[in-house]
Amino acid sequence: MKVDYYVYYRVAADRDHASAHDGVRAMQQRLAARTGIVGRLLVRRDDSHTWMEVYPGVGDPDGFETALVEECRQAGLARWLESDTVRHMERFVECA
Repeated sequence: MKVDYYVYYRVAADRDHASAHDGVRAMQQRLAARTGIVGRLLVRRDDSHTWMEVYPGVGDPDGFETALVEECRQAGLARWLESDTVRHMERFVECA
């Protein structure tokens, strides 16, 4: 069963959003090279501080999650988050 991942978080208003964007996209490129999963980066239409990464069709959820955590840590993505917040990961599968 393939899993779709949705990771959402808030980028702090006082951070450089262009640098954050570049950092996330670079992380996604490394993740794609490592796992074969190409992610998308979205921003909430009515709130430019809320971002979402989407990773569809993951066939190896355990391996993907390990790689995602490692790549995010290596990229230092936490430095762009709003204080006292974290990245939230949701996992969805196709309805039977």
